[in-house]
Amino acid sequence: MNLYLVERSDRYGYDEYDSLVVSARSHKAALTIPPDEYNGSSTNSFMSAPRTVTYIGKAGKNIYRQGVVLASFNAG
Repeated sequence: MNLYLVERSDRYGYDEYDSLVVSARSHKAALTIPPDEYNGSSTNSFMSAPRTVTYIGKAGKNIYRQGVVLASFNAG
């Protein structure tokens, strides 16, 4: 499993996610991981925004599933 930084590349406001660190098998898979499981408006705005993906490195042996490791949310 790999670690990726997924960042929005557009302007964002309050009550929106701006970036995530995710564990995923590939760069393409990292783009499909939502910031939370609730599918609210902040999740939808993050998933529909243009995003960049940066490879961070290999995940530790205890991280064996794809998912969010850390999320950055701009509370309003």
